[in-house]
Amino acid sequence: MRSPIRMTLTILTLCAACAVDVSDEQAEQAELESSNLEALVCASYSASNSAHVQQSRAYVTVTYVRFRRVTTYYARGTNENLGTSSSVVSTLHQVGPASYSLSPSGCASGSDAAVPTDASVRADGSVPDASTPADAGSAASSGCGLAPPSSGGGKTLVVSGVSRSYVLAVPAGYDRSRAYPLVFGFHGLGGSGAQAQLYFGLQQATQGQAILVYPDATGSTRAWGITGSAASADLAFFDELVRSVSSSLCVDRNKIFAAGHSMGGYFSNTLGCARGNTLRAIAPVAGGGPYVGCDNGKVAAWLMASRDDPTVSYSAGEASRNHWLGKNSCAASTRPVGPSACVAYDGCDPAHPVHWCLERTGGHSWPSYAGQAIWSFFRAL
Repeated sequence: MRSPIRMTLTILTLCAACAVDVSDEQAEQAELESSNLEALVCASYSASNSAHVQQSRAYVTVTYVRFRRVTTYYARGTNENLGTSSSVVSTLHQVGPASYSLSPSGCASGSDAAVPTDASVRADGSVPDASTPADAGSAASSGCGLAPPSSGGGKTLVVSGVSRSYVLAVPAGYDRSRAYPLVFGFHGLGGSGAQAQLYFGLQQATQGQAILVYPDATGSTRAWGITGSAASADLAFFDELVRSVSSSLCVDRNKIFAAGHSMGGYFSNTLGCARGNTLRAIAPVAGGGPYVGCDNGKVAAWLMASRDDPTVSYSAGEASRNHWLGKNSCAASTRPVGPSACVAYDGCDPAHPVHWCLERTGGHSWPSYAGQAIWSFFRAL
């Protein structure tokens, strides 16, 4: 019978680089004595205790005790021990307190600068505490560690002498040491942030895994600016919201997103173009554009339109889609993705996919699946 210590051990199914092959007792002893952080684990599971760690990073120490692999998991950027597993083939199913989640970041995502070097590993194998955003390469904002502001509407910012309002939704059980994605939801013409909060379904979809902001447009028509000085004013409002929220809450500045409906969809396209260096992705629903100059940044894009939309023609949505296909170097071929009306384009820049959902019917409404589909798209980046 083949000795179990000669087996290739896979820590997690989607991170084959984390596998270790142990060929003899000498290798076992070397592992036991070194006790260094050895591997970067790309977690692609949800923990059984509801601490969601999809597409996240953790660090591990590996030792061998009585011919059994013992793997200790540490949260990225902290010295919090997330537990151990001891088996010949190790798969982690539980990662400590239910309120804790790892900072989202995909394997080989280009953020390797955030990975501590061996010099940063403590003698006990843990990672130095990095709950403050001062760590080199950290995407955490300056608001980490602060007591959070309350959720709700009626919040205001003064931008260029004009008072602007918005709704803020802070996750229940907010952890001030964890950097959260920040998601903006922009209402349609004549609407409000409070209305967008009600029907977008983003809070239900995110389930406490993101901070959400629903801004209000101004003027008698409550229209978002998509060209000229009106666009400049609303872009300045967005900039100030990012600054304000990031300085009072713990935000992952690499995970800032914008979704919008109707004219809010137009403004999401505007932001993707003019604030591509700030945003990671956009999700315009029944919108068009952009009609402003683009910065050098890129965004991933999830877009939706209906053929029978009487307000914004689906051709306007197609024009937006074509803009992002060109910007992200996508091919013309597609493959189906959920929901059934949606496809993903092939050949896009790997970090900037484009998904397109075209409904035959649905008019100008926000689809019931949009909130969950948009969050699934954002969360996968």
